Amino acid sequence: MARGWRLTKTAWALIRRDPTMISIAMIGTACGLAGTAAILYFSGYLSSPTHSRGHLALVAIIAVYPMTFLSVFFNVALAGAAAACLDGRSITVREALGISWKRVGRIAQWSLLAAGVGIVLDQIVSRIPGGGRVASWLLGAAWSLATIFAVPLLALEGPGPLETAKQSVKLIKGKWGEGITGLVGIGAWTTVALIPAAILIAIGVAIRHQDATAGEALIAIAVGAIFLVSALSLATRQVFEVALYRFANGAEDSGGFTTVDLADPFSRRGGG
Repeated sequence: MARGWRLTKTAWALIRRDPTMISIAMIGTACGLAGTAAILYFSGYLSSPTHSRGHLALVAIIAVYPMTFLSVFFNVALAGAAAACLDGRSITVREALGISWKRVGRIAQWSLLAAGVGIVLDQIVSRIPGGGRVASWLLGAAWSLATIFAVPLLALEGPGPLETAKQSVKLIKGKWGEGITGLVGIGAWTTVALIPAAILIAIGVAIRHQDATAGEALIAIAVGAIFLVSALSLATRQVFEVALYRFANGAEDSGGFTTVDLADPFSRRGGG
């Protein structure tokens, strides 16, 4: 946890100095939230949560590819901006999005593969009783770790989908511990940061019947906080993934990330 927090702080320090990463992360997060809202609206879930679960599943399956494509598109742009920042440069939002646009074909192909894996994992949950959800979670975690370098590879090298998967797996074989350390650390601190927002939502829902204005205001504040934390978490993860990708390829310390924190993740500082 301590190492994960140091990695997170280092990434945040870089993000604060680069408005491009913050802007892209916010745009990507906004697109994701808008897509989720559209799925809920067109499935009828917002008006009838109980009777529209079948429609929700159908709309979600239809939307999984475009949602995945948008996510990868903005993540590749974010990774390009992060790589420039680690090199001591700053690029504009337009230049960062241009990196994704140059690789839009590769992004589309990788998104198709990633969306297909997501659908398969979802089918495992629905078809295997009892341990299906656990199996899906374990496979999903393994896929996330194995493809941790997919976005940096797409941003910096632009290989095809199968080559992206193979190269990412090859790199993570030697850096799986560092990958787990960073992902778990960033995820843990993101969860901690989201707890106050969840509490605000619960309070807002609870008092809406007595004071609709106050309840809706608290919910709005909480949603804004979730949006901000989600965007910062997205940017933080991409900065970490690019830094670890560079380290896995033999790069020295850069951007504040040191070998101490990117290597030997299970050892303590000072030995042991």
